[in-house]
Amino acid sequence: MKRDRVSADQSPTLPVSRRRAVRLEAPAGLTITLSDTSISSKVIDIGLGGIGLLANRPLRRGVTYTVTLCLAARKVACEARTAHCRRREDGNWLVGMAFVRDDRIASVEQFVDEMTARQIELPWPTGGH
Repeated sequence: MKRDRVSADQSPTLPVSRRRAVRLEAPAGLTITLSDTSISSKVIDIGLGGIGLLANRPLRRGVTYTVTLCLAARKVACEARTAHCRRREDGNWLVGMAFVRDDRIASVEQFVDEMTARQIELPWPTGGH
């Protein structure tokens, strides 16, 4: 029986992600403020490379915003560029933003590292394998 081969980039069942960093679900209590204060948004996911938001208005692709992330007493500000923006059926906008690699990126990466480290709990191996 001869089977046709399909390369990974042509597979209809395997979505391709262009993200360079893993994103995790945003922890409860994480808030965001954008430099454009007319935009109300909620963080959906976050990673070292950027954030996913649910916004009340569209953000133009390629535009850079100053974002301030807060979790408990910790606050960090940085620049983030809109990578994509798609309207949802409920009227809100799903927005992906990439952190700008500038002089503030180290503090953003530390903030994300600390936050995600608390979210990931790897099981410790048991037994003597």
